[in-house]
Amino acid sequence: MTGVRTTGRGALPIHAQPRRFRVLVRSPILPFTMRRTILVGLAVLLLFPAAEAQNTYLFSDGKLDFRFYVDSAPGDYQYECMVTRVEIQPKGTDRVLWLIEVDSMQGFYCTQDEKLHAVELEDMNFDGYTDFRIQDGPSYRYTTYHYWLYKPERGRFEERVEMRELASPWFDKADSTVHD
Repeated sequence: MTGVRTTGRGALPIHAQPRRFRVLVRSPILPFTMRRTILVGLAVLLLFPAAEAQNTYLFSDGKLDFRFYVDSAPGDYQYECMVTRVEIQPKGTDRVLWLIEVDSMQGFYCTQDEKLHAVELEDMNFDGYTDFRIQDGPSYRYTTYHYWLYKPERGRFEERVEMRELASPWFDKADSTVHD
């Protein structure tokens, strides 16, 4: 029977059964201070996982500051990183103009230094506004990116999914062409 547990007193629906909560671990073998140390240690491990860290990287184009939040964890050879959030604000202020939550990316390999090599700021559609791209996945022979281009008529950055098909592109400003 679903939702019913048989007890010595008969069958009671789950919502009518007495609830029991245990706050402390009770053990006649472990002294109180040792139990407290174990509980504190478990709480620290649950709240602060040691294998992951979040770093912040700041890029600027002279007018805007781009702040990239990156989660990283030790990988096989280097650190595996993933950009989780981008904040864009006027240079030198704390007022966030655009907040972009990034949730559809694969991790990429990065080094634990002051540089974030997987992010590039440049004018990718040759309209005079700074755009940005973030590397998607590990960098092998051909690197793919997620692209966000600034749309002045809408006053915001928009992700350009169709540009993900470009492999290791470079943008030639002299003749306004994209080379794949």
